Amino acid sequence: MPKKIKALKEEIIELVMEQSTKQQYVQPEWSERLLEVHTTIHENWYNRNGSIKKKDLVNKEKFLIDSVMSGLRLDDSQVWKHTMEKVDVDLNDKESFRSEITIEFYQNP
Repeated sequence: MPKKIKALKEEIIELVMEQSTKQQYVQPEWSERLLEVHTTIHENWYNRNGSIKKKDLVNKEKFLIDSVMSGLRLDDSQVWKHTMEKVDVDLNDKESFRSEITIEFYQNP
């Protein structure tokens, strides 16, 4: 893993650990539960000609989920359901570019 990517992953893990500790998000029994993860990626998804941009979204999403799960001291093997959504934002509105992850307990249908 390149140094820049490794540093970003460590930064995400540290931020998640700090916030989850402050808010007491993660309880010990969570490591026993199945989880549902929803990822929303806000980026510019279209080329100027209107065609859809080709981006390596799967690896980006995996990196994000791994980092957040590590920060929460959970294992991604607990993810039982996973959905992803793309949200298109204006290329000039860089402040709208972001990624969101929602983690909930999986409810068996």
